[in-house]
Amino acid sequence: MDERILLAHGRNLMKYMPCAKEGVPASVVYVCLEQRMGKEITPELKCCAERVVTDGGIPVFPYLMYDKLYPSAGFAEAAVIRTMTLLLLTHCDEVRVFGKTITASMLDEICVAKALKIPVRFMDLDEEDEEETHE
Repeated sequence: MDERILLAHGRNLMKYMPCAKEGVPASVVYVCLEQRMGKEITPELKCCAERVVTDGGIPVFPYLMYDKLYPSAGFAEAAVIRTMTLLLLTHCDEVRVFGKTITASMLDEICVAKALKIPVRFMDLDEEDEEETHE
């Protein structure tokens, strides 16, 4: 597809983003939360998505997708899923960490993001205000 068509199409789509600014592309936001919370669509998951979309971002929930594809993943499949999620993270503009608990896999995601200088924002699920932003 011609790049000009993609650019024009993207600009037209931007008007549908709630907080979109003219000429500013929507950021792709990797949503980092406890894996048990990311396996099913819950009120907490919806809250995370709404907060990202309200800020003009596109939320990415890797575990919601991969856990559905590989519901009974063994050790080998789990390693592949882990690799896919970390590779997906490298294509995101920002990481948002939701909740008060940080698991070992979440810490891996945060460390990869920081090593790649992808902004990491820590957000509380219960409050509207986010905590400090770390880059």
